[in-house]
Amino acid sequence: MHPETKRREYISSIHRELEIERDWYKHGLSKIIDMIVWNESLNDSEKLVETKSIAMSYLDGEPTTADEHNTMQEDEKLVFKEQFGGDTGTDADYSKEEE
Repeated sequence: MHPETKRREYISSIHRELEIERDWYKHGLSKIIDMIVWNESLNDSEKLVETKSIAMSYLDGEPTTADEHNTMQEDEKLVFKEQFGGDTGTDADYSKEEE
């Protein structure tokens, strides 16, 4: 393969990777904006926590498909425990008496 062709292919691959990364971050910013603008049930403090959570998940790298299912809020975990009993996946389920 001609050296110039190799160079162009290399530059194209880097360009594509950067486009994918840029699109990933744009999607994360879009999620933050949507949450702030459209989620009227959260107060400002809760929006700040959620903004941090979304930003961290996008900065940490591409999530797995299960991540959207692993983001239950603490109150949802309490409702789950009240309805179904048992482990909600938090240390709050543990007590010394159970040992």
